[in-house]
Amino acid sequence: MTVGVVYLPLDLKAQIAAQVERVRTLERQSGRMIPYLFPHLSGRHVGYPGLSQGLVDRLRERRAWLVPA
Repeated sequence: MTVGVVYLPLDLKAQIAAQVERVRTLERQSGRMIPYLFPHLSGRHVGYPGLSQGLVDRLRERRAWLVPA
């Protein structure tokens, strides 16, 4: 596995920092962790970028089954 360093222009670094803060605010409001920098904020896949609705439903069912009531 190759690990490297990426140098970002200052304006891009500031924009990414602002996006991280928006996601953290969303985490606090929703009360759950969002492990993505650019989550879906509306539509069928809210909070789950790249996942089909069927997989999202199965993940939610499994999570409900794993978490004690």
